Amino acid sequence: MATLLNLHQISQESGELFARFEAGMLYKSWQVVEEDPATTNHANRMVLAKNTLISTSPTAKQYYKYFLSNTVIQTHIQDETVPADGEIMSAITDYYDTMANVEVG
Repeated sequence: MATLLNLHQISQESGELFARFEAGMLYKSWQVVEEDPATTNHANRMVLAKNTLISTSPTAKQYYKYFLSNTVIQTHIQDETVPADGEIMSAITDYYDTMANVEVG
């Protein structure tokens, strides 16, 4: 189980996990720009995508701790293991609509 100090270190907007989350947000934003405008919640998703593409790091910092609440990511934190890129992208995809709604909100 992760100690509180480990949790604190992981929750900081620096380090490998944050860098991978930031890259994942950038990648997801590229996907949203190319998605069908009829996609559910597309307008809000485009706002988040645009903000991420214009200012990647500040936008990623805004949502990083929310990303850390994902069940799979939490399991890795507790087990002190490293999530795969696919798990990071899955967590971002799962939360993207919620983050987009907060962005316009």
